[in-house]
Amino acid sequence: MVDSRDRSRMSEARHELHCLVADLDLTNIPILILANKQDLPSMSVHEVAYALRLRHIRDRDWCIKWCSIIHRAGLYDGLDWLSNLLS
Repeated sequence: MVDSRDRSRMSEARHELHCLVADLDLTNIPILILANKQDLPSMSVHEVAYALRLRHIRDRDWCIKWCSIIHRAGLYDGLDWLSNLLS
């Protein structure tokens, strides 16, 4: 989960994500990114995807979905994607 409002921490999130992608123990594990706080003025899902450089991840399935945890919105779209992928 990424805080879509916090632009200052996107580079840190990108670094951590790409460290996980480089971990050989996690090869072929799908990645679900939830762009949280979409109910507030924040980066769009496309902006978050760009900031995280998701297009560079080519060795596994990944998906980015918007959500607002406080309003319980969007979370299940991402979980449905993951569930369908794993079934």
